[in-house]
Amino acid sequence: MGHKMPRWVLDATDDYLKRLTDGVSVSIIEIPLLKRNKGTSLHKILDQEYLLMQSKIPQQAKIIALDKSGNMLSSEGLADKIKHLMPCSSHLCYLIGGPEGIHPALLEQCHERWSLSALTFPHTIARVIVIETLYRAWSILNNHPYHK
Repeated sequence: MGHKMPRWVLDATDDYLKRLTDGVSVSIIEIPLLKRNKGTSLHKILDQEYLLMQSKIPQQAKIIALDKSGNMLSSEGLADKIKHLMPCSSHLCYLIGGPEGIHPALLEQCHERWSLSALTFPHTIARVIVIETLYRAWSILNNHPYHK
């Protein structure tokens, strides 16, 4: 969830995406956040965001939610997880929810839940962290010196 990212997020994301090679294809699907104000029902927003997110998940994808209650992994642990998930599906789909997180029903559909940190990050920084950690995992799996 999120759109209209600042230029620095787009630049950082593009930089890491250009580094990913050897048959790795990454697509970023932005779903605009729904408007929130004092009278907004957060329950209705989560329901609508759930439907929007669910509609963008590829068939047969392994779904990984970025969730504060998820498992925290080391870089090597993430690389190992990805190594074991890749043969199971042609798509690994990482979900970053809105400010209220990901709808509980969608969390139940996820194959994995990962936490980036015990800290809370804005979506702009979370996107950059996710792309960087995926590149780092790729570098570990391909014995590239980036991780060293």
